[in-house]
Amino acid sequence: MTGIVGAAGGLGGSLPPIVMGLVYQATGSYAIGLMLLSDVALAALVFTALRLAATHSTA
Repeated sequence: MTGIVGAAGGLGGSLPPIVMGLVYQATGSYAIGLMLLSDVALAALVFTALRLAATHSTA
């Protein structure tokens, strides 16, 4: 499990700055990059909530 968590942390620490830089270079604004970042965070929250609800309903 440590390898999976480490890989997720590595992606989470390196991918967003690259995407933000590319978005800023293309548009001159960070707004779209911040919206993408918040959308990914919201999707992770929804996924986690649904998984927890499914786990608790079967237990």
